[in-house]
Amino acid sequence: LAFAGGISVLGNILTASRVVSVFFGVLTALPLYGVGRLLGGRRLGVAAAVLWLLSGATAIFTSYGHTQPTQVFLAVLSLAVFLLGLRRSDGRILFVAGLLVGVAIVTRKSSLALGLPMLLALLTSGASLRITLRQTLLTAAGVLLALAIFLVSVYEIYGAGGVRYATGFDLAKTSVEQLGGRGDLYATYSIKGV
Repeated sequence: LAFAGGISVLGNILTASRVVSVFFGVLTALPLYGVGRLLGGRRLGVAAAVLWLLSGATAIFTSYGHTQPTQVFLAVLSLAVFLLGLRRSDGRILFVAGLLVGVAIVTRKSSLALGLPMLLALLTSGASLRITLRQTLLTAAGVLLALAIFLVSVYEIYGAGGVRYATGFDLAKTSVEQLGGRGDLYATYSIKGV
C-alpha cells in the first residue's frame, strides 16, 4: 500500500519506490530506539537509532526501492511493541505486536525469524509458565488474525492458486513450469533439485 501511495503521489514508479524505501529505512530508527531503550535504557536506544541512521549499509540498503526496508521497519516495530507488552504485561499490546508480526510476514516471509528473538524474550522474562503461555497465545492470535485476513483477501481475489503462491507452496514447481522443462535452468529452484 505504501508503494502504491508513493506511485500515486509521485507518478514515477522508480522514484516512488525509492522514496518509500528510504522513508521506511529512516523511520526504522524510531522503533530501534524503542527496542534499545526497553533492553538497556535511553543511551542504548539513542545509540541504536544513531548507528542505524549513520550506517553506510543502511543508506545503500534503503536506496534500491524494494520491500526489504518496509519489512525491516515492521519487524523492528513489532519487536519493540512486543517488548513493551512484555514489560507492561499487557495482553492487548502483545496482540497488537502479533498483528504487526503478521503484517511483517505478509510483507516478506523472512519475518518468520521474529519468532526467535520473541521466544528468547519470553523465556528470559522471568514470568511464570502460565503467564508465558498466555503471552505467547495472545501474540500468536494477533499473528494468525493478520495472516488470516491476508489469505482470505488473496483467496477472494485470486482463488486457491493465489493462496498457494502467496504462502510459497508450489513456488518451485510453478517456476519450473514457467521455464518450459529446461532442467539446466531450474535445478536451483528446488531443494530436491528437480
